[in-house]
Amino acid sequence: MANTKTTTSKSTASKKQEDKIAKLEKQIAEQQNQISQLIEALQGNANTLQNNNVRSNDLGADEEILVVSLTPNKLNLVGDGGVVLFSFDNMYEEQYIDYASLKEIVRLNRVMAKNGRFYIMDERAVNKLRLKNDYKSVLSPEQLKKLLVSNTDNALDLYKLANDSQKRTIIEMVKQFIFNGKAIDYNLLHGLEEASGVNLSDVEDATQIEVE
Repeated sequence: MANTKTTTSKSTASKKQEDKIAKLEKQIAEQQNQISQLIEALQGNANTLQNNNVRSNDLGADEEILVVSLTPNKLNLVGDGGVVLFSFDNMYEEQYIDYASLKEIVRLNRVMAKNGRFYIMDERAVNKLRLKNDYKSVLSPEQLKKLLVSNTDNALDLYKLANDSQKRTIIEMVKQFIFNGKAIDYNLLHGLEEASGVNLSDVEDATQIEVE
């Protein structure tokens, strides 16, 4: 009888051990299945995001792009045949231009586009029109608006960052400020005189502006 009890106990222990192992294997299989489903879901989300990014970077011919004039006088943007497609009367004036027309304008007025005579407020359009590198030295409308009311160091840093065409625009902005009786910090004025080599103390009629 003693041997029978011992054998029965061992069998019961073995059965419990096998059940425990089976249960663990089942849990592991379920966890692996959950992990696989999670990976598939994440991959699906990644593909969706990638597709959305591709779609979002596409520009239709009729899509309207915000363009801002950065010229302190009238600005005409011409297309094929010298036809004026869009006209800006004032600096910082905003207009929406369809991408097809904007592409034509940049193709025919590439120097103006590269110099920042007008600013394209859409990074997708800037990239597609191959202006990304040029825009590294083109100040945005917001930067130009803040330049003459910034502290001296920041303003001079912005001036030095700008390309030559925009530097001339900034000097003309200063002249307009002075001519219109607006106060400009003396240190900033002196710093801009040194950086530009232009005497800003004697300002003539600022309405006679020539910007290249």
